[in-house]
Amino acid sequence: MGTKFLALFRCFRAKRLLSIVCGSLLLSAATVAALIGGGVDDPNGVFQLEGNAVTDGSPFSANTDDWDKALGIVAGGHSIANTGVVADLTNTTADNEFTGGSSKDIYDVSKWQWNTSKPQGKDDIAHAYAAAYTLANGHTAIYFGLDRYDGSGDATAGFWFFQDGTVSLNNVKSGGADGGFNGTHKAGDFLIVSDFSTGGAVSTIEVFQWVGGDGAAGHLTNVTPLISTNATCDITTGNATLCAITNSTTQVAPWAFKDKSGSSSFLKGEFLEGGIDLNAIFGADVPCVTTFMAETRASNSATSTLSDFSPPHSFPLCGIAVTKSCPQGAINAAGTGFTYGYNGTVTNTGIGTVTNVVVTDNLPANATNKNPDPPTFTFASLAPHQCVRWPGGGDCNSPATQFAHFDSTTNGPLNSAHAVADTPSGVPVTADSDDDPNTAGNQPAMCPTVEITPMLTVTKSCGPTCLVSGGSGDVVKVNFTGQVCNSSTNVPLTNVTVTDVPAGTFVSGSNMIVSTTVGFTIGGSLAPNTCANLAGSYIPTSPLDANLGFEDHLHATATSPLGGTPPSQDSGQKDCPVCPLGNCAP
Repeated sequence: MGTKFLALFRCFRAKRLLSIVCGSLLLSAATVAALIGGGVDDPNGVFQLEGNAVTDGSPFSANTDDWDKALGIVAGGHSIANTGVVADLTNTTADNEFTGGSSKDIYDVSKWQWNTSKPQGKDDIAHAYAAAYTLANGHTAIYFGLDRYDGSGDATAGFWFFQDGTVSLNNVKSGGADGGFNGTHKAGDFLIVSDFSTGGAVSTIEVFQWVGGDGAAGHLTNVTPLISTNATCDITTGNATLCAITNSTTQVAPWAFKDKSGSSSFLKGEFLEGGIDLNAIFGADVPCVTTFMAETRASNSATSTLSDFSPPHSFPLCGIAVTKSCPQGAINAAGTGFTYGYNGTVTNTGIGTVTNVVVTDNLPANATNKNPDPPTFTFASLAPHQCVRWPGGGDCNSPATQFAHFDSTTNGPLNSAHAVADTPSGVPVTADSDDDPNTAGNQPAMCPTVEITPMLTVTKSCGPTCLVSGGSGDVVKVNFTGQVCNSSTNVPLTNVTVTDVPAGTFVSGSNMIVSTTVGFTIGGSLAPNTCANLAGSYIPTSPLDANLGFEDHLHATATSPLGGTPPSQDSGQKDCPVCPLGNCAP
C-alpha cells in the first residue's frame, strides 16, 4: 500500500470464546504485518490458540488446525504426533488422585503414589491431549490442553512430558496408597505449569525441567521465569513462544463431554489450551518426548500439592521405524534348503538425531545366517526424518540394490527385523517391522515360496540273451542295461529306486538290477543334472512273444526332500529278442 494507511476495524470473538475485541486501528500495512507472526499462536501458522477446540475459518489461514483436526476427530489434520483424547474419570470415587508426601513434582516419578478418590470439581480432569507440529521456521511446537468437570473456580494445571516410555500406573500398594507409578525421570523431562481463571485469561505460565541426572539423581528447576505478562495466547500478535488460554464463553466440545451441570459443551473456564516452541525454550537440547500426562495442582509452585491426573499416555516425538523385505528366494547350492535375500529400511521418525542405530534380522526358525552377511547392521546416526536402506546405508529414495542372505529349511518363511537407537538424551527407542500387521511396511516379511519341480527320467536297452544252466536244463537269460537321471536343474532326489517290470512271468529271484555307476546304489540319492547307469537280468518262464522275444520296461521312483510332487517315471516297453543267442558272462 506504499504510504497509504489501512483503516482496520477488528471486531471478533477469537473463535467465539475470547472476550469480544472491537476496535478501530489506523495502521500502516507494514505495521499490521509486523504485528503478527512466528509464534505458537500465529493465526497464519499451524494451530488455532484462541480458546476453543473446533477448527475455524477467518482470521486463521486455511492450513491451521484445532483440536478436532489435531486429534483425528475430523480429517485433514497436520500434526506430526498426537495423543488422541486421553479420558479420565470424573465425579467418582473411582478416579485416581495423587496421595502421599512424595507425590510432588520435585520428586522422581517412581516416588509418586495414588489413591482412588474423588477430586474437587474444579480440579477434576475430564480429558487431556497434546499434539506436535513443525512451525514454519523449522522449530517443533507442542500444543497441550485439558478440560475439566467444573469451571466454577480458578485452578492450576500442569502438563508433564516424559522421555521414559515406561511411565505408567501400577497397583503396588504401599503406605496406604492404592498404587504407584512405573518408570523414572530422565534428564530433560519438562513440566509446563499454568494458572488459569474462568475469565479466559491465563495469569501465569512457566516451564520446569528435570536436570542433573536421571531419576532421584536429578531435580526440578525453572527453565523459564514465571511469565505473568502476556501469558495468554494472542492471535492479534501471534509471536508467543509459550502461552495458554481458557474459554471465556461456552464452546462446542468435539468429543463426548459432560460437566457438573450436565452440559455437553465447555462452559466458561472448563477448557484450557496452550503451546510451546521447544527450540525457542530449550535451544539445541530439545528433549525426545515419549509420554504425556496432565495434572491439576494447588498452585504454580514447584512444591505444590498435586490433585487429579490423566493416565500417562504415549506421545512419541522421538522414535524410529524399521521395515523389511524378502523378495529373493532359491534352492541353496547344497540342495539342502533355500537361500533368501532380504533388505529393508530404518527411519528416524522423530525430531532429534538418534545415534548408535542397530538393525537386527530376526531369523525364522530353522534358519542360519549366510556368510559373509552379518546378522546386524549398524549406523552411527540418523538425522531427524532421515531414512536409509540396510544393508548398505543408501538413501531410501534410491533403488534397493543390496541384499543380505540366510539359509532356511522352510520354503517361504516369515521373518522380521528389530531396530534400536539412542535419543539425544541417551534414552533408547526401539521398533519392530511387525509392530502392526495391519499397516503396510509394518509386518513380517513374507519370503517367496520357491517353486519345486522334481524331474526324473529312466531309459532301457536290451542286452544279449543267452542260455544258462537251470534246474531242469539250459534256460534263457535276458540281459538289459539302462540309465536313471535326475533331470532337474536344482532339485536333489533321494530314495531313487528302479525296478524291472517284465510283461510275462520269470523265475523267482532272477529279476536283478544294480547300479554300475560308482557312488550310486539303488535307493540312494541323485544330485540335479546327474545320471546313474544300470544293469540287470531276469530268467523268463513265459513263452516267447510274437517277435520271438520277451517284453519288459523299467520303472523309477524317487523322493524330493525339498517338496514338490514325488516323481515316478517308466522307460516304456522294450522287446528283447531271444535270437540270436549271445554269450553270458560267467
